[in-house]
Parts: sequence; C-alpha cells; structure tokens
Amino acid sequence: MNLFPCKLIRPVILIVWVIISLLNPYQIPGQQGLSPEETDRLYRLLEKAETADRYNPQLMIRLSDSVIAKCDEDLPYPCLLRAYELKGLGNYYLGIYDIAAEYFLKTMQAGEMLNDSIAIGRTLNHLAMVYKDIGDTSSAITFSTQALQLFRRIHQKPEEANSLNILGSLNLYYNIHRASEYYRQSLAIRKELNDSLGVAASYNNLGIVYQQSNMFDSALFYYKLALELYNTLDTNHYIAVALSNIGVVNGMIYNDLEKLKYLNRSLELSRETGHYRGVINTLINLAQHYYEKQDFLRSRQYLEEALGIAEEKKIHEFKLRLYRYFSELYSAGGDYVNAYSFQKKFSDLKDSLHTDNRSRIAGLQLRYLNERNERDRQLRNLEVQRQKNQKLFFLIVSLLVAIIALLVYSRYLIRSRSARMLEEKNTELEKINRMLAESEQKLRGLNATKDKFFSILAHDLKNPLGTIRSILDYMKDYYSDFTQEQLKEYLEVIDGSMKSTYSLLENLLTWSLSQSGVMEFRPVPVDISAMTADTCRLCGLMAEKKNVRIVHEVVQGIVVMADPEMIGTVLRNLIGNAVKFTYPGTEVRISSKLSDDEVIISVKDQGAGLSPGDIGKLFRIDTDTRKIGSETPGSDGFREAKGTGLGLILCHEFISRLGGRIWVESEPGKGCAFSISLKAAKLTE
Repeated sequence: MNLFPCKLIRPVILIVWVIISLLNPYQIPGQQGLSPEETDRLYRLLEKAETADRYNPQLMIRLSDSVIAKCDEDLPYPCLLRAYELKGLGNYYLGIYDIAAEYFLKTMQAGEMLNDSIAIGRTLNHLAMVYKDIGDTSSAITFSTQALQLFRRIHQKPEEANSLNILGSLNLYYNIHRASEYYRQSLAIRKELNDSLGVAASYNNLGIVYQQSNMFDSALFYYKLALELYNTLDTNHYIAVALSNIGVVNGMIYNDLEKLKYLNRSLELSRETGHYRGVINTLINLAQHYYEKQDFLRSRQYLEEALGIAEEKKIHEFKLRLYRYFSELYSAGGDYVNAYSFQKKFSDLKDSLHTDNRSRIAGLQLRYLNERNERDRQLRNLEVQRQKNQKLFFLIVSLLVAIIALLVYSRYLIRSRSARMLEEKNTELEKINRMLAESEQKLRGLNATKDKFFSILAHDLKNPLGTIRSILDYMKDYYSDFTQEQLKEYLEVIDGSMKSTYSLLENLLTWSLSQSGVMEFRPVPVDISAMTADTCRLCGLMAEKKNVRIVHEVVQGIVVMADPEMIGTVLRNLIGNAVKFTYPGTEVRISSKLSDDEVIISVKDQGAGLSPGDIGKLFRIDTDTRKIGSETPGSDGFREAKGTGLGLILCHEFISRLGGRIWVESEPGKGCAFSISLKAAKLTE
C-alpha cells in the first residue's frame, strides 16, 4: 500500500519550505534593485530639480515625481528620500502647505529607515517653515530647535548655522533680542567655514533686526556689507534683495530720490534674473512708498502688477499680503466696497492657509506618528518572534515526520469532507454576499447623507456666516466712516445672509427629523387651495423686493389627504425656489388640475430653466447641485442663486411618503415647472 503517493511530494516540500521561511521573520522576497545606470539618471534629474529651486517650483515637483515613479516607495532608496524632500519644497514654495508637509513627513520616515540624521534634521527645519507660514510659530520653533540640537550632536556646522538662521527668523517678530543672538551665532559659524554666501545672508538678516529696532544707520551698515559680498559672488538675485533693503532704509534716513534709485535698480535686476519673488517684494516696497506720499493711483498700479505675478506663479503668501494692502489702499481712498472685497479675500485666503492647512497637517503628523509607532512595534515583535522561532526550530523539525504521516491519513478525510463542506460554505457565502450587498446599499445611503451634511456645514453655512462676520468686523473697525446709506446697504447684505442661513437651517433640521424617524406621519384632509394661498402670502415680501408677481390659480375647495406639516414644507420650498430663480419683472404661476382621484399642483417660474443633464441631478442626495446651471445658456441669475438642493430632496421624500409624485418640466431659457401629485380626499356628507 502506497501511503505516501508521489502526488504528495510537492505539497510536502512546499509545506516544509513555508515553515522554514516563517522561522525567519526578517526574510523578505527579493526586490529588483535599480541598475547603476538608472540610479545615475535619477540623480541627474534630482540635480536639475535642485537647480530649479524656488524660481521654478513646478519644475521641481515634476522632476521629483519622475524619480518617485521609478522607485518602489516601500523601500527607502536615498534618491527617493531626496525626491520626497524636493517635492515637499516645491509645494512649500507654491504655498501648498498640506502637500508639502505630507512629503516632508515621508522624507522623515525614509530618513529614519536609512538612519540619515542630516536628512532628518533638514526635514525638521522644513516643517518649521511650514508651521511658521500657517501661523503656528510655537510648533515651528520646537521643530527647528530639535534640528539645531541634532546637528550639534552630530557636529554638522553648516546645517547648525542654517538652523540658527531659521530660529532667528522665527523669533524676529516676537523676541528681537533672541533673533539677533541666533543670527550672530549663525554668522560666527559661517565665518569659521568661509561660507561667503552664508555670511552675506547673515549680514542681511542683522540688517533686518536693526531695521525692526528702528536703528536705521546700523541696518544700512549691514545691508551694505551684504551687498559688497553679493557683488563679489556675482549673485544677481541676492544683489537685488540687498538693493531693495538699502532703498527702503535710505528713504527713512536720507531722501526719497535715494530710496527710489535703489528700489528701481533692484526691480530691474530682479526682472533680468527672473527672480519673480524679488520683483513682487520690490513692487510692494514701491507701492508702499507712493501710498505714504498719498499717490494712490501709482501705488495701486504697482500693487496690481505684483498681484498679477503672485496669481500667475500661485504664491499664496504674497497674495495674502497684497489683498491686505489693497484693502488698506481702497479704504484710504474712500472706496469701501473694494476695500471690503479685498478684506474678504484676505480673510478667506488666511482661513484656507492657516485653519484648513493646520488641521490637515495635524492629521498628517498624527498619521506619521502612528505609522512610526506601529513600525517600531512590528520591529520589536519581529525580534521577539525571531528568538521564539530559534527555540522552536528543532522542535518543529522533529515533528515534521509525524506531520507528514498525518497528512497521508488526513488526505482521505479531507476528500470525504470537502464536498460537504464546500456545499455548506457556498450556502453561507451566498447568504453573506446578500447581507453584504444590503449593508453596502445602506452604507452608500448613509455616506451620501453624511457627505450632504458635511457639504452644507462646510460650505453653505460657513460662507454666509463668514460673510456676516467679515462685514461686522469691517463695520466695527470703520463704523465712524460710514454714511447712513452705506450702513443700510451693509445691513441689507447681513439681513439677506441671515434669511438664507435661517431657511437652510430650517430645511436641515426638518430633514434631520425625517431621517432620524422622529417626525410623525399624520395624513388628514387638507384644503390645498387655502394652504397654497397662505404660502403665496408668506413669499409675498420676497417677491415684492424682486419685482416678481405671484399668480394664484388653484381652484378653491380642493381637498387632499396629506400631513399638514409635510405639505407645508413642500409648498414653501417650491414657491420660494420659484421666486428665487425667476427673473425680476416676471411672474410665478401656481395652478391646479384634478385628474380622477389625483390632484396636481404646478409651480411655474420664468427663470433660466434647466438642461436635461441638470434635471437628472435633482431630487438626489448623492449629487452636487452647486454645479447645476453651468450647462444652461444665459443662466447667470440662476448660478448666483444656487443652493444645496436639500429643499427639493425634502420635497421628494415627503411627497413619496404621502403616496404622490414630484417632477419637473423645463427647457433652457423657458423656466421650470415643478409639479406634485396628491391623493384627493374622499369627504363624507
């Protein structure tokens, strides 16, 4: 009797190999490495990306992505580490701080896996600059201090000097004496290393310290030292920076002619070298000069040119400064509408750069810390497992013979049970699949509901409340400058925003009650003509302000079976939307039609109308109704008044519960007709 058939030899060998492999937790499948030629090519791409630096951050990102695409991101190649760092820098220069932080954290992780202390320290400094620009100076100082301590511990003088320089800039507006001390320490190290470019930068930084302290003669002395060194190094973009600084200080000490001479030379040199950050900075200095001279026209021209470059190059930190300068300029000239407009742009961008980025970066940092802790835990577990496996190795080998014998016997049992078990498993799998399909459908609905809630909270509630907050802040700061007409205008804007927000909250709360099952359904006979007339009166003020006529043509005495609260919500939404979206000077018509046991109520406006594609997006919670109208020619008024779509979703849900239907008939340019069908009530005498 053949107890060990040849067919079992291969499975047994496979089992033995798997067991032995499991005994070594550090064994991983072979990874095809990069060839020397490919590695050399990737490093050449990285060198080109470094050369682009902040003058062409888009090229930095593009070249870094090319390197990342060629590497296995699960393995910490040194070139991959550098590519992550350069991609982070490119996004930082563009002001995309959350993506910059994401790639700096990837750099940190790769540096830890490669045990590259210099890369870790550099990345800490990069993160410090990100946190500085999003307004978290405390975290920025913590990161840069950690970098300084690391570089001192490993005796990296050049990087130590750079860390001191960053700490100086972080303390510049909070502790000027500490900033000066950091800059002087950095200067001493750079002199020791004969780093002429670094020494010139330190001179320039000390000039900034003295300028901040209103010690203009000392500031001018250090700026000129920096300029002399930059001239010997033939670094035109740095020369332009020094010239701009000297020009500003000259205007404070000597005269405007000297100031303008230096500023114009700086602007010319920055343009020649393509140093658009220097161009923007000098344009701002020139605008500030003419602003102080009350020459608002010329000041605005320089600001407009600077803003055009900042928007083209997507430099958000300059855009933030320029929005504030524009607001101050228009306010000084008495143009409060434009002043408010730029103040709002400033507030929105500041919130985006600071609040939103700060929360996203905090999430990224938490994920990085969790991944690092998990990696450390896995390494500890692997070590423990390796020690255990060494003890178990000989025991397992001795048991292999017994296992092989058992395999022969179990082979028969497995075959006999396989068919039965397979049938049972298939039955179970079918049941599980059905349950999973039902769960998936429920989850999709819940996700769509969640997304709709978040969308409303994040955009449709935040925006009007933010507008009100900005207007109130502006009115509070400049209250004495407003005329009665201006105050009335701003109060009307606040009133409109509050009404819009209240209407949205009302729909939101109603929908919440509906979704939670709290809202009771109590159908009773309802005089639909009286209810539509009452709703028309409620919407009358809004219609009157818009110069819209509401025509009520619902036949009196029609009674339907409906829940009064639900049908009231439906009518308020349909008639309110019609008034909202119809053109001024037109009319909204509410009519009725009796068909068998069904009553049809139609609300027709004379607005922009909807395309077939837009109609298909209505009454659905999983679509973004803010984009509705973009396909409709001549629908500018519609786009200005677009909403969340929650009201129509409520209408659809309530009408469905009442056993009726809701639909819309529309063509672009011909308005919309929303119709609902309800069951007619059978009244007994």
